[in-house]
Amino acid sequence: MELPQCSANSSSNNEYLILSCSWEGGFPRTLLWWVSSSGDMQGTSEENSNTQVLRSSATYSGKTFVCHAKHPLAKESKQCVLKLETPVLMTQLSMVSVFEGNDVQLSCMLGKTNPPATEITWYNNLRQNVGYITKKYILQQAGAWSNLTVRETDSKVDNGFYFCSTINAIGRADLAVLLLVIRYPLTPNVTISKIIYNNRQRTDVNMEWLIKADAKPPFRAYPAVIRAAIGGMLVATIPTVLLFLYVVRNRNNIPRDCPHATLKYK
Repeated sequence: MELPQCSANSSSNNEYLILSCSWEGGFPRTLLWWVSSSGDMQGTSEENSNTQVLRSSATYSGKTFVCHAKHPLAKESKQCVLKLETPVLMTQLSMVSVFEGNDVQLSCMLGKTNPPATEITWYNNLRQNVGYITKKYILQQAGAWSNLTVRETDSKVDNGFYFCSTINAIGRADLAVLLLVIRYPLTPNVTISKIIYNNRQRTDVNMEWLIKADAKPPFRAYPAVIRAAIGGMLVATIPTVLLFLYVVRNRNNIPRDCPHATLKYK
């Protein structure tokens, strides 16, 4: 014989937790009742189906509720167990970057929980509900996925954490996604020899360059100064050398008592 079927759901405003259990066991009818994790019976036993409505509370998180089903012709009762949880949110990318001026998409996904959460609300970097700002943001939700598109990104306005949020009768979940808007750098005075596109549309490209430190240029006057110095030394030395050679060659003809002679020869 099949097991009873049970489920947990939230009311439309998440104020109530609805526990439902059914078991179509034919005739005579099956008797169903709910028992909490503490062993307390919830409500009364009912035939074929049993629905319990409880006020929502975070204290139910992690607790179990068991639906017992007893058919008059079966020796033992059957059970269906529900574990209640706060909602769960997931994302593929917790940080997304985009070049300034382009559109960018942020994503969140609902995890499976009891009771399930059904809607995701997005808040921007100023904690504003983006559902009311339709010109700047586009919302799309399909199944468990919800996408937020930020249009025409601006690095001065759109940088920061964005939050997707959901709620059920047990509690609330929030997930942060960081958006980095990158400004296009000023093009340096360089020659580009190779470009690598970072997407198939060939609309964005990443480039890296290295600018060397501006070293002081060498003093170009040094060679001229050195040449001038050498030339001056030569000009000053040549007369001295010529005078010395003259004295040596004519030393015998120079009077020794000449008042202008300062050299003595043996």
